[in-house]
Amino acid sequence: MIGDGRIREIRWMFLLIGGVLIGRLVQLQVVEHDFWSTEAVKARSRSWTTPSRRGSIVDTKGRELASSESVYDLQFRFGDFRKGTQAGRLMLAQYLLSGERVRIGDVLSTPTRVLEHLVPLTVAEYRSIEPRQRRLDLCTYVSWLRGKESSSELIEFLNHAPPDELFCRPLVEEWNAIADTVSVEAHFVQELELRLGWQPGELTQRMDEAIEWIDERVLIALAKRGDVEDRAFEIERELHREYDYRPRMAARNVPHNAVFELMVDPQRFAGLVPLEATRRVYPEEDETCALLIGWVGGPSEELLEQSRRHQSRLDTLLVKPEIGHEDAREMTVLREAIRETDYRAEDEVGRFGLEATYEDLLRGRRGYRKVETDRLGQVVRVLEEVPATPGMDVVLTLDRRWQQVAETILDQQAWTGSFVLLELPEARIRVLASSPRLTRDDIRQHGFADPRGQFAGHPRAYGPYFPPPPGSVVKPLVAAMAISQGVLDPDETLFCNQNRLGPDNHPVRCLGNHQDVRVGPAITKSCNHFFARLAIRLGYEQLFHWMEDFGFGRSTGFASLDLQEPRRLFPPEVPGTMNQRERGERNLMVFGFGQGAIDDVTPLQVAASMAALAQRRYVPPVLVERIGERKTVRSEGDPLEITPEVWEQVVESMRQVTLPPDGTAMPGRQEGLDLSGYDLATKTGTPQIQDQEDSSWIAGFFPSKAPKYAFALLQEHTGLHGGDACAPVLQQILQSPPMHDLEQLARRGDPP
Repeated sequence: MIGDGRIREIRWMFLLIGGVLIGRLVQLQVVEHDFWSTEAVKARSRSWTTPSRRGSIVDTKGRELASSESVYDLQFRFGDFRKGTQAGRLMLAQYLLSGERVRIGDVLSTPTRVLEHLVPLTVAEYRSIEPRQRRLDLCTYVSWLRGKESSSELIEFLNHAPPDELFCRPLVEEWNAIADTVSVEAHFVQELELRLGWQPGELTQRMDEAIEWIDERVLIALAKRGDVEDRAFEIERELHREYDYRPRMAARNVPHNAVFELMVDPQRFAGLVPLEATRRVYPEEDETCALLIGWVGGPSEELLEQSRRHQSRLDTLLVKPEIGHEDAREMTVLREAIRETDYRAEDEVGRFGLEATYEDLLRGRRGYRKVETDRLGQVVRVLEEVPATPGMDVVLTLDRRWQQVAETILDQQAWTGSFVLLELPEARIRVLASSPRLTRDDIRQHGFADPRGQFAGHPRAYGPYFPPPPGSVVKPLVAAMAISQGVLDPDETLFCNQNRLGPDNHPVRCLGNHQDVRVGPAITKSCNHFFARLAIRLGYEQLFHWMEDFGFGRSTGFASLDLQEPRRLFPPEVPGTMNQRERGERNLMVFGFGQGAIDDVTPLQVAASMAALAQRRYVPPVLVERIGERKTVRSEGDPLEITPEVWEQVVESMRQVTLPPDGTAMPGRQEGLDLSGYDLATKTGTPQIQDQEDSSWIAGFFPSKAPKYAFALLQEHTGLHGGDACAPVLQQILQSPPMHDLEQLARRGDPP
């Protein structure tokens, strides 16, 4: 009876054990099947980002001012290298055996040194390696060295082999074959270094530096985790699975012929991955408006630090013992930012001009591809793919050929200056030229000093460092408003006695002795005394109000896509100032002809004021036609209180400026000067600046009766009258062959 009872106990014990085993099998095969399937896919998955193409900057006719060309970058992915090359497998086997890294160059040059450590290893020595996962990983890499897909055969042998048996005897027989394969890999690396023009060992050094970077990040992450001695290797292993497949830049702008073999056969040297990228290029034949368009450079330390903060936070979450739903969501957001939007050291960032102003729209967004691979790294299927989003193209209102002409002619003059041309009615900026003209290469070599030694980092057309007063170019503006509002009768005369107006110790002077003069001749002859007396009649507040109506004393916002969302340009647009603090009779007098209180303006503002007079409406000038499919949003402008009759009177007096006998830009003032054949409504100006030579202006619009264009031309510190210094330059610009259509419009007074 006792024997039967004992048998029943044993029978029940076997049934219990069998039930537990069957339950575990059910759990593994059914309940946990999805989990382990997912883990298997994760172990074989690879992911990388795909570059976005930076948007182009083009002129109004689609001619490129900045574009991106396709190049190749060579990246190194340690995870692919350690699994897909014999050198990488040897390197990892040595690391698993000793815990120390061997440099890639040493493995490639002398693979037998690693084999000398592996081959004598006994079964007993293998069994002493801790933890168990480390032993299993060593078996895997040794099996891969022998060309085996699985390590099960080796593990089965080690489970039953005597302690003094060699860990893997077949390595002895395959010693030469392994060494030969590594030699072939070494030869490929040497050839690649030659094609890249590098010194021997430079590529392997960069690969080693990438591995050092990975090891450092893993150690930092482990330190954040704290006390993990019991699972240190397992956690380190998981971290390496996260980091080892993050690509590190090995070379940029690699010639296509250097990476052709890798593109055709990625397994030629696993881990070195050629990726198509883009690099910013600018037209070689010219450097049109380099300061305005700007350039790209590497990311700032601030941008890189943001990326590092995201990565650090992700690393902290990765080593948490338990990851909750909130953690998982945060990890998803961080991964998306790191792979798609965060700046990397190799990225190009707008550092100056429009490249910087519209960096967020020009840049685009990187794409992402995640695939499942086999052991050799061959793609089995695509798990996830997010296409790269190209940056938006910025279409400018500039005409590149006209801009080139203006810049070239301005650079030929003896003085610095600028020329602005606006197309009406929208005040589109067709030319925004500044002199001296700096190229990007000039700036890289010499900074912002031009060949004449003058600082040229502030574009004079819209951002001069010392803006000049507008001088007499404001006289038609003041006259038009004064007559329209009944402050001045167009037939009345005001007296000019040349130099005896105002305080005896500092009288207001006029270059002519015009005696009793009406407003029309006062504009044509540029009589200072007429407008000084008119200013006394008007007063400060009225003049300030009118000058603001014409756009002075405020930024135009010309580089913004939407004036309600202004964009900051670098270098910034200068708003100009109107000094309302220093008052007095003499300051009020000179205010009437563009001096004193209105002490600095930009050529862009002067051109915009002429456009306002031409249309009797102030319209902010615009540089950006559209970005992508988004068109510029501009206001319809602010109407000016100028009647049509008054406008015709003022325009007629401006037409006489380029005509004899009294025009300040009439033929004969300078040799070869003759603008009399053009239908221009213009005004010259000669602003005086204390302790400096006078500067020179000519500004206006054409055709005079049906304006299509407004302009302003400035020559700085010439010591000459505006008509003498600027009118010949304007004539030269109009008569330049690329300006033929514009010149014909100015001559005939109707569209070409």
